[in-house]
Amino acid sequence: MTPAAAVQVNVMVVFYSRYGATEKLALAGGLGAIQARGNLRLRRLADLADPKQIAGDAEWSTNLQRMSREYIAPRPIDLAWADVVMLAAPSPCEEMQAYLSAVLRQGNGHKFAALITPWKAMCEAAAMLGFQVASAPPEATDPGLTAFGKSVCEKALAGKT
Repeated sequence: MTPAAAVQVNVMVVFYSRYGATEKLALAGGLGAIQARGNLRLRRLADLADPKQIAGDAEWSTNLQRMSREYIAPRPIDLAWADVVMLAAPSPCEEMQAYLSAVLRQGNGHKFAALITPWKAMCEAAAMLGFQVASAPPEATDPGLTAFGKSVCEKALAGKT
């Protein structure tokens, strides 16, 4: 049997952010996973908006250029790798709804879903997909989300040992 110290938890943080606010929340949750010694992959969902619309918003366009350099979109192999999927998006957005629809087609293997920004539709969709859902408190800030990310990772690790 593998010693508990050798068991690792793989955590994928999937987020959608235009201006960086949700990105910061996702990073706080990911930091907690790192503190729990989890392996981490950060993935940003691609924008579905028309490029002309994005170009017309200077702040969005600037942030998109930066985030496009720093993150890639989630791939099916990432979901297969992950034990925990942390999801973060501003209030319901097409990007997260499209991602959850893709996960439904792929299946998830009954992984943990940690909802960093727990809007009701995302909670329901994750539960319907068979995820074991844990939601951060709606008022959680960076330190609270870091603690949340750490606790979810620790729970997943306990389930693997």
